[in-house]
Amino acid sequence: MSVKTSEAILSDRHHDEENNVQTYKQISKGAVLSVVLGLLSTSGFLFQTGIGLAIVGIGLGIVGYLGVRRYPDELTGKSVAVFGIVLCVLTLFGATSLHAYIYMTEVPDDCERLTFGEIKAKTFPKYQPTEKALQMDGKKIFIKGYTFPGSKKNNLSNFLLVGDFDTCCFGGNPEPTHLIKVTINGSRKIDYSKRLRKLSGTFRVLPRLSKNIDDKPYLYELIAENIK
Repeated sequence: MSVKTSEAILSDRHHDEENNVQTYKQISKGAVLSVVLGLLSTSGFLFQTGIGLAIVGIGLGIVGYLGVRRYPDELTGKSVAVFGIVLCVLTLFGATSLHAYIYMTEVPDDCERLTFGEIKAKTFPKYQPTEKALQMDGKKIFIKGYTFPGSKKNNLSNFLLVGDFDTCCFGGNPEPTHLIKVTINGSRKIDYSKRLRKLSGTFRVLPRLSKNIDDKPYLYELIAENIK
Protein backbone atom coordinates (compact mmCIF):
# COMPACT_ATOMS: atom_id res chain seq x y z
CA MET A 1 0.00 0.00 0.00
CA SER A 2 1.53 3.28 -1.15
CA VAL A 3 1.68 6.32 1.08
CA LYS A 4 1.50 9.76 -0.48
CA THR A 5 4.19 12.20 0.43
CA SER A 6 3.31 15.66 1.68
CA GLU A 7 4.37 17.08 -1.68
CA ALA A 8 1.94 14.75 -3.47
CA ILE A 9 -0.91 15.67 -1.13
CA LEU A 10 -0.29 19.38 -1.69
CA SER A 11 -0.16 18.78 -5.43
CA ASP A 12 -3.51 16.96 -5.32
CA ARG A 13 -5.07 19.77 -3.31
CA HIS A 14 -3.76 22.35 -5.75
CA HIS A 15 -5.16 20.30 -8.64
CA ASP A 16 -8.57 20.10 -6.92
CA GLU A 17 -8.61 23.85 -6.33
CA GLU A 18 -7.88 24.47 -10.01
CA ASN A 19 -10.77 22.18 -10.99
CA ASN A 20 -13.11 24.02 -8.62
CA VAL A 21 -12.12 27.36 -10.12
CA GLN A 22 -12.63 26.02 -13.62
CA THR A 23 -16.08 24.61 -12.88
CA TYR A 24 -17.39 27.71 -11.06
CA LYS A 25 -19.99 29.63 -13.09
CA GLN A 26 -21.35 33.05 -12.41
CA ILE A 27 -25.08 33.63 -12.83
CA SER A 28 -25.84 36.13 -15.56
CA LYS A 29 -26.56 39.59 -14.20
CA GLY A 30 -28.81 40.29 -17.16
CA ALA A 31 -30.92 37.25 -16.32
CA VAL A 32 -31.28 38.28 -12.68
CA LEU A 33 -32.13 41.88 -13.55
CA SER A 34 -34.71 40.65 -16.03
CA VAL A 35 -36.56 38.80 -13.27
CA VAL A 36 -36.29 41.79 -10.92
CA LEU A 37 -37.67 44.17 -13.55
CA GLY A 38 -40.34 41.61 -14.43
CA LEU A 39 -41.58 41.65 -10.86
CA LEU A 40 -41.42 45.44 -10.65
CA SER A 41 -43.17 45.81 -13.99
CA THR A 42 -46.33 44.23 -12.59
CA SER A 43 -46.97 47.72 -11.24
CA GLY A 44 -47.79 48.51 -14.87
CA PHE A 45 -51.29 47.14 -14.27
CA LEU A 46 -51.82 50.17 -12.02
CA PHE A 47 -49.42 52.73 -13.49
CA GLN A 48 -48.53 52.98 -17.16
CA THR A 49 -44.93 53.89 -16.34
CA GLY A 50 -44.41 50.32 -15.10
CA ILE A 51 -44.81 49.04 -18.66
CA GLY A 52 -41.45 50.59 -19.55
CA LEU A 53 -39.77 48.35 -16.98
CA ALA A 54 -41.12 45.29 -18.78
CA ILE A 55 -39.59 46.45 -22.07
CA VAL A 56 -36.19 46.97 -20.43
CA GLY A 57 -36.54 43.61 -18.67
CA ILE A 58 -37.12 41.81 -21.97
CA GLY A 59 -33.97 43.35 -23.40
CA LEU A 60 -31.87 42.39 -20.36
CA GLY A 61 -33.30 38.87 -20.39
CA ILE A 62 -32.33 38.40 -24.04
CA VAL A 63 -28.84 39.74 -23.35
CA GLY A 64 -28.50 37.40 -20.38
CA TYR A 65 -29.74 34.38 -22.35
CA LEU A 66 -27.37 35.03 -25.26
CA GLY A 67 -24.50 35.62 -22.83
CA VAL A 68 -25.03 32.21 -21.23
CA ARG A 69 -25.13 30.54 -24.63
CA ARG A 70 -21.98 32.32 -25.74
CA TYR A 71 -20.00 31.61 -22.56
CA PRO A 72 -21.39 28.32 -21.22
CA ASP A 73 -18.25 27.61 -19.21
CA GLU A 74 -18.35 30.95 -17.43
CA LEU A 75 -22.03 31.87 -17.08
CA THR A 76 -25.20 30.16 -15.95
CA GLY A 77 -28.80 31.25 -15.56
CA LYS A 78 -30.41 30.41 -18.87
CA SER A 79 -33.63 29.28 -17.19
CA VAL A 80 -33.62 32.44 -15.05
CA ALA A 81 -33.35 34.56 -18.18
CA VAL A 82 -36.22 32.68 -19.85
CA PHE A 83 -38.38 33.17 -16.75
CA GLY A 84 -37.60 36.89 -16.70
CA ILE A 85 -38.40 37.27 -20.39
CA VAL A 86 -41.70 35.41 -20.08
CA LEU A 87 -42.71 37.43 -17.01
CA CYS A 88 -41.92 40.72 -18.73
CA VAL A 89 -43.72 39.73 -21.95
CA LEU A 90 -46.85 38.72 -20.04
CA THR A 91 -46.81 41.98 -18.10
CA LEU A 92 -46.16 44.03 -21.24
CA PHE A 93 -49.08 42.62 -23.20
CA GLY A 94 -51.39 42.26 -20.19
CA ALA A 95 -50.90 45.77 -18.84
CA THR A 96 -50.94 47.35 -22.30
CA SER A 97 -54.20 45.61 -23.14
CA LEU A 98 -55.74 46.67 -19.83
CA HIS A 99 -54.84 50.33 -20.25
CA ALA A 100 -55.98 50.29 -23.88
CA TYR A 101 -59.35 48.91 -22.79
CA ILE A 102 -59.66 51.54 -20.05
CA TYR A 103 -58.76 54.30 -22.52
CA MET A 104 -61.39 53.18 -25.01
CA THR A 105 -64.18 52.82 -22.46
CA GLU A 106 -63.57 55.55 -19.85
CA VAL A 107 -65.15 58.45 -21.75
CA PRO A 108 -68.94 58.77 -21.20
CA ASP A 109 -71.02 58.52 -24.36
CA ASP A 110 -72.17 62.14 -24.15
CA CYS A 111 -68.65 63.57 -23.64
CA GLU A 112 -65.56 64.26 -25.72
CA ARG A 113 -62.04 63.62 -24.44
CA LEU A 114 -59.99 66.72 -23.70
CA THR A 115 -56.39 66.82 -22.44
CA PHE A 116 -54.36 69.52 -20.74
CA GLY A 117 -51.91 69.40 -23.61
CA GLU A 118 -54.69 70.68 -25.88
CA ILE A 119 -55.63 73.66 -23.71
CA LYS A 120 -52.19 74.81 -22.53
CA ALA A 121 -51.07 77.91 -24.40
CA LYS A 122 -47.58 77.18 -25.74
CA THR A 123 -46.76 80.63 -27.10
CA PHE A 124 -47.20 84.19 -25.94
CA PRO A 125 -49.54 85.62 -24.91
CA LYS A 126 -50.07 82.77 -22.45
CA TYR A 127 -53.28 84.30 -21.16
CA GLN A 128 -55.14 83.45 -24.36
CA PRO A 129 -57.12 80.18 -24.77
CA THR A 130 -55.99 77.68 -27.37
CA GLU A 131 -57.99 76.99 -30.51
CA LYS A 132 -58.96 73.56 -29.15
CA ALA A 133 -60.23 75.13 -25.92
CA LEU A 134 -62.41 77.54 -27.88
CA GLN A 135 -63.79 74.66 -29.92
CA MET A 136 -64.79 72.81 -26.73
CA ASP A 137 -66.33 75.84 -25.03
CA GLY A 138 -69.80 74.96 -23.75
CA LYS A 139 -69.43 71.25 -24.59
CA LYS A 140 -69.42 68.25 -22.28
CA ILE A 141 -65.91 66.90 -21.89
CA PHE A 142 -63.97 64.17 -20.10
CA ILE A 143 -60.58 65.09 -18.65
CA LYS A 144 -58.02 63.65 -16.23
CA GLY A 145 -55.85 65.57 -13.81
CA TYR A 146 -54.71 66.23 -10.26
CA THR A 147 -56.09 68.45 -7.53
CA PHE A 148 -53.91 71.53 -7.14
CA PRO A 149 -52.91 72.06 -3.47
CA GLY A 150 -54.63 75.09 -2.00
CA SER A 151 -55.17 76.56 1.44
CA LYS A 152 -58.22 74.33 1.92
CA LYS A 153 -57.75 70.57 1.82
CA ASN A 154 -61.05 69.04 2.97
CA ASN A 155 -64.71 69.17 1.93
CA LEU A 156 -63.94 70.79 -1.40
CA SER A 157 -66.87 71.73 -3.59
CA ASN A 158 -64.56 73.59 -5.98
CA PHE A 159 -60.84 73.36 -6.63
CA LEU A 160 -58.19 73.85 -9.30
CA LEU A 161 -57.21 70.96 -11.54
CA VAL A 162 -53.74 70.54 -13.12
CA GLY A 163 -52.52 68.04 -15.66
CA ASP A 164 -49.34 66.65 -14.08
CA PHE A 165 -46.87 66.65 -11.21
CA ASP A 166 -44.16 68.63 -12.99
CA THR A 167 -42.17 70.70 -10.52
CA CYS A 168 -42.58 73.76 -12.71
CA CYS A 169 -46.34 73.59 -12.29
CA PHE A 170 -47.52 71.36 -9.50
CA GLY A 171 -47.27 73.21 -6.20
CA GLY A 172 -45.61 76.12 -7.98
CA ASN A 173 -47.02 78.91 -10.09
CA PRO A 174 -48.75 77.43 -13.16
CA GLU A 175 -49.92 79.56 -16.04
CA PRO A 176 -53.66 80.39 -16.21
CA THR A 177 -54.17 78.01 -19.16
CA HIS A 178 -52.55 75.19 -17.18
CA LEU A 179 -55.41 75.22 -14.70
CA ILE A 180 -59.12 74.43 -14.71
CA LYS A 181 -61.41 75.74 -11.98
CA VAL A 182 -63.67 72.78 -11.12
CA THR A 183 -67.03 73.25 -9.47
CA ILE A 184 -68.81 70.05 -8.46
CA ASN A 185 -72.43 70.07 -9.49
CA GLY A 186 -74.57 68.90 -6.58
CA SER A 187 -73.85 68.29 -2.92
CA ARG A 188 -70.82 66.05 -3.31
CA LYS A 189 -67.49 67.20 -1.89
CA ILE A 190 -63.98 65.76 -2.06
CA ASP A 191 -60.75 65.93 -0.06
CA TYR A 192 -57.38 66.88 -1.50
CA SER A 193 -55.23 63.95 -2.61
CA LYS A 194 -52.41 63.28 -5.05
CA ARG A 195 -54.23 60.56 -6.97
CA LEU A 196 -55.29 60.97 -10.58
CA ARG A 197 -58.90 62.05 -10.96
CA LYS A 198 -61.28 61.53 -13.85
CA LEU A 199 -63.91 64.19 -14.41
CA SER A 200 -66.72 64.83 -16.84
CA GLY A 201 -68.94 67.87 -17.21
CA THR A 202 -69.44 71.12 -19.08
CA PHE A 203 -66.28 73.01 -20.07
CA ARG A 204 -66.19 76.80 -20.22
CA VAL A 205 -63.68 79.35 -21.52
CA LEU A 206 -63.97 82.56 -19.51
CA PRO A 207 -64.04 85.93 -21.31
CA ARG A 208 -61.33 87.19 -18.94
CA LEU A 209 -58.99 85.92 -16.24
CA SER A 210 -60.50 85.05 -12.89
CA LYS A 211 -58.88 84.12 -9.55
CA ASN A 212 -59.69 81.58 -6.86
CA ILE A 213 -59.54 82.12 -3.10
CA ASP A 214 -55.76 81.55 -3.16
CA ASP A 215 -55.34 84.29 -5.77
CA LYS A 216 -54.47 81.79 -8.55
CA PRO A 217 -55.51 83.10 -12.00
CA TYR A 218 -57.33 80.72 -14.33
CA LEU A 219 -59.08 80.93 -17.69
CA TYR A 220 -61.06 77.68 -17.84
CA GLU A 221 -63.92 76.28 -15.79
CA LEU A 222 -65.54 72.87 -15.54
CA ILE A 223 -68.94 72.19 -14.03
CA ALA A 224 -68.28 68.60 -13.02
CA GLU A 225 -71.21 66.20 -13.09
CA ASN A 226 -69.10 63.12 -12.41
CA ILE A 227 -65.77 62.83 -10.61
CA LYS A 228 -63.75 59.74 -9.70
